[in-house]
Amino acid sequence: MKASLQVLISVFIIYCSCKGALKKEGKEQPTLLPIATEKEKKIATLVNTSGKNISFHYIDKFNLINQVTIDPQQAYNFEFDSVGYLTQSNQFQNIYKIDRKDTLRISLNSKGNMIAMDMPNKQAQNEFDLFRYINENSKYSFMQFNNLSYKMHSYNYTVVDSLYKWRFEEQIASLNKYCKENKVSDKFRDFAQDYFRSSLLGNLFSIPVSNKSKIPVSYFAYLNSFETEVIEKTNKVTEFLSENLFYSFLRFKILKLNKEKKLNRSFIDQIDKTNINETARQRQKVYIIGNMLAVGKQIDTSMLVQFVKDYPGTGYSNYYETILSDINTMKTAGDNQLLQVDGKKIEYTDVLKSLKGKVVFIDVWASWCLPCRKQFQNSKKLQEYFSGKEVEFLYISIDNSSAAWKKACTEEGIFQKKLNYLLPDHDNSSFVKNLKISTIPRYVVIGKDGKIFNSTLAEEINEDTKNIILRALK
Repeated sequence: MKASLQVLISVFIIYCSCKGALKKEGKEQPTLLPIATEKEKKIATLVNTSGKNISFHYIDKFNLINQVTIDPQQAYNFEFDSVGYLTQSNQFQNIYKIDRKDTLRISLNSKGNMIAMDMPNKQAQNEFDLFRYINENSKYSFMQFNNLSYKMHSYNYTVVDSLYKWRFEEQIASLNKYCKENKVSDKFRDFAQDYFRSSLLGNLFSIPVSNKSKIPVSYFAYLNSFETEVIEKTNKVTEFLSENLFYSFLRFKILKLNKEKKLNRSFIDQIDKTNINETARQRQKVYIIGNMLAVGKQIDTSMLVQFVKDYPGTGYSNYYETILSDINTMKTAGDNQLLQVDGKKIEYTDVLKSLKGKVVFIDVWASWCLPCRKQFQNSKKLQEYFSGKEVEFLYISIDNSSAAWKKACTEEGIFQKKLNYLLPDHDNSSFVKNLKISTIPRYVVIGKDGKIFNSTLAEEINEDTKNIILRALK
């Protein structure tokens, strides 16, 4: 699975928020976006009792993707302000609701989907299982449907429209059946129904953007008729929010500006022109900025500067100020300079010189690249195999944010690794250009003589990878 350096992840995401007040003179006072104090933060613990790794991703307050893999017989603590939503990283992409006070034993069923023990009551168990039930009883899994709909975009737009509506009707029918047979709260049922409805609308808005057939004016008018519903959903402040609907709506509205260099700046400008309240406006800007940071795009710093100016003193402004400082630091790095976790700089060539006489396995990755991070488990096994031998493992991240890089390093257990670096100016780096790195993960083996031994390894660390390193050792 390839992850392009220029890829824009468009994930239908859910994240948690808590209510609060943000005072800003001359503007409506938003009720969103406070950041929890240390006393308010709670820990939910999942204990993997299965014999396999279980992987999730979730979105934090800054709309950054957090990828987590829990090893067999290991536990992981999730920090939430209230209720949390985890999405399992498999073909079903099930959403699981967990409370900040939960400590749950988890395992996998025969389809590879998560099941949980120790839920506090039957209703909590039913809500935890709801999305898994619906997905397992659908004709297509999440990934299968995504692949199908992608292929269908080469057909007439009416075919794609019908496909999305069929999927929605299937989900709602399954939801109604489940709720009839299992007790869930009205609030959670409304959330699930709203999630599926928002997903449908988001998919419909994608048709003019992605479909290759000629779309009549009447269909554009039909899509525009949903604007009031989109605005109402966007203005509604609840514990769990799906921001991708408004994002899809904006993308549909600014088709004429749908060019890579203008796209996200256009989104920010369009947000200020729409009839949403101040709370929603701020939330949507966080979503757009977070979307860019999450996929490692070079961000337009004027957006961060303007946000800090418009919402001074908020937790988000403080965070974006650290990113601006971070960007300035990274801009001063040379084309092949590497940053260490302590902020010190070192030349890539100097690192290789210090390792001459050893085989070096280079892992080029990024925090936003889920396939890269999935391979860390295999990398760990590879390091254990070559422990005590003349092999060094060099991690080079191409993140655009050192904060995101450090966070991922901590999550993956490589923060303290001696040979763990960030390549700040990867777009202009001769390291990237000489190795023709256009997709990641990318693995390179350097021989004992300091020269490239193999730069065309597969994107999965496997037995072949081990054998190539063994040959380099001879």
